[in-house]
Amino acid sequence: MKIVSLFGLVFAALAGTASAQTPAETFGTIAETWDAEISPGGKNLALGCSPNGVPAICIYALDSEAKPRLIPPPEGARVTGLYWANDDYLLYSVNTFEVLTTSAGLRDASINRLMSYSLGTGKSALLMRNARAVTNTTNVESLLVDNPKKIQMALLFDFTEDGVESTGSRLNKGGTAKNYFSYSVDLKSGKATVRESASSGGSIFDQNGKKHATIVRDYSKDYFAIKSHTGDKKIVFEDKNAALAPFVVEGLSDDRSKLIVDFDKGARDGLYTLALTDGAIEPYTVNGVEVGDVGLVHDRHRATIVGYFGADHTNQVEYTDPELKKHQQFVRDALNIENIWLTSWTADRSDLIVSAEQQGRPEQFYIYNPATPSLSPLGGEAPWLDKATLGKVTPLTYAARDGKEIPGYLTLPPGKTKEDGPFPLVLLPHGGPESRDTYDYYWLGQAVASQGYAVLQPNFRGSAGYGARFRNAGFGEFGGKMVTDVLDGAEHLVSEGIAKPGGHCTLGWSYGGYSALMTALLDSAKTKCVISVNGVTDPFALINKGSATLAYWERYMGDLYNTTSDQKRAITPIDRAGEFTQPVLLIHGEQDTTVKFSQSSRLAGKSNQVKLVTMPGDDHGMYNSASRRKVVEEALSFLAQHHPVK
Repeated sequence: MKIVSLFGLVFAALAGTASAQTPAETFGTIAETWDAEISPGGKNLALGCSPNGVPAICIYALDSEAKPRLIPPPEGARVTGLYWANDDYLLYSVNTFEVLTTSAGLRDASINRLMSYSLGTGKSALLMRNARAVTNTTNVESLLVDNPKKIQMALLFDFTEDGVESTGSRLNKGGTAKNYFSYSVDLKSGKATVRESASSGGSIFDQNGKKHATIVRDYSKDYFAIKSHTGDKKIVFEDKNAALAPFVVEGLSDDRSKLIVDFDKGARDGLYTLALTDGAIEPYTVNGVEVGDVGLVHDRHRATIVGYFGADHTNQVEYTDPELKKHQQFVRDALNIENIWLTSWTADRSDLIVSAEQQGRPEQFYIYNPATPSLSPLGGEAPWLDKATLGKVTPLTYAARDGKEIPGYLTLPPGKTKEDGPFPLVLLPHGGPESRDTYDYYWLGQAVASQGYAVLQPNFRGSAGYGARFRNAGFGEFGGKMVTDVLDGAEHLVSEGIAKPGGHCTLGWSYGGYSALMTALLDSAKTKCVISVNGVTDPFALINKGSATLAYWERYMGDLYNTTSDQKRAITPIDRAGEFTQPVLLIHGEQDTTVKFSQSSRLAGKSNQVKLVTMPGDDHGMYNSASRRKVVEEALSFLAQHHPVK
């Protein structure tokens, strides 16, 4: 195996990221390379790049020494993803913040759109540009691989959220409600033409646009079904008592005779196959072993499933496609790195893009040629950290106060071991809350650890990745045991001599910010300070009667209409503003539509303990270097003042 430099891919020519010096620059600078996708024919490579501190796209011609093409984000938009439609067109998604006029008045909205970039003309086009304005027009049903000029997309109108009319059904001329529309979309002009419409929840197509199944749904009757388009086109699955969708169709089997379905109801949890002929349901297996509740890896151009992924201590993928599995193992051996993803490949698989990630280290990208064989570096998430000593991230488990085992990850200051403790502790609960942390590189945790703190990332009950029983243990515990699990982690580290006794600070983002606020309310004596970034302060304001997400959030929070006022107050920080005795730092993006800015501004107006840092023009994720550096600066300054290392 040779590791060589690929001529022409000198990313620094565009990016020129300066050597980071301050903690804010070191850890708050966004990824220099955040994705890599090779075109089906292998002539072009698209890299997610960030030459100006915001996500952009750099396209390289692999057979030329020409400088790369730069696709900057459209004005007022953020680039969020990319992949190839075919050899002539690159697809990329963008997000904008807009104020929409709705039936309920003016509403802030986060708008996700898909654009195409023509290699021939060097121009971009907004896809679905003539379709009704909705908050998400990125759903590609089929790449139509035999038609290089078009793709197939869909709009699915759902229940309204906060009055934003991204959703809601439309009426055809006969007065029948239609909420699903399938379009043929011209990649050059972006114009969309309706192919079909229906009162359904969408259809499943192969790579050439052939329909194999339709999802039927009726929220008003709690009814979900799957209709086969094989043979006599009959209903092959139905659920007549489902307040939430009991399944997600993940794709088709290689022979197109079955659907791969992710069920989430009752005892049926995880991946199953559903036969399109007779509706027979069987667990999804690989080499005779059930894989359970995992994610799937798709080959977009073949519309096949080629692997699955799940999180143990990292987000690890295993390929079921024998050829890809062989390539993955070869690269693992060559780099001596276990966590290897093949992010894309040419149609003939003669060249593949590799993502490699070591424990607690930033992601690296390579191009792999099996014939040579050779690996060529393409770029990395944070090349300025390639030789830096970072905080070591290790897994741990501890017992919650009720005896439940809670997994998590501990990051110690760079170069330090447990024997160097005890250290001042910062708790860092994750967002979601149905999410989880791994031991992969996390810029915010490393920023805090770099200043001499031990950082605990607990995967409290209710987190994803540990099975339905562990997740379901969080139902009804939004501000209860899901938070005390975090606090119990601090007690464990003190007892182990890793954390200094006398108290900790809690830092979190989104739900993690809510959890941070609740640690102060549930244990004011030991929570010395709180930092909440885009955090929830009024959880019940997030959901509305009639919304598609009501039933989901009620599982975690409790019944919106039957929960008593005292029960609601107990888990609502804004209603308990007068109880904060410790300093609280709130950092919030003004254009956050996931957790609205008012969630923080209202709390700041009710407590003298609260400092609010407003981030103008920022959304929920703050995907730019200027904002993330500001987050690091404010957080570290606040910790130094209220929870100093020395």
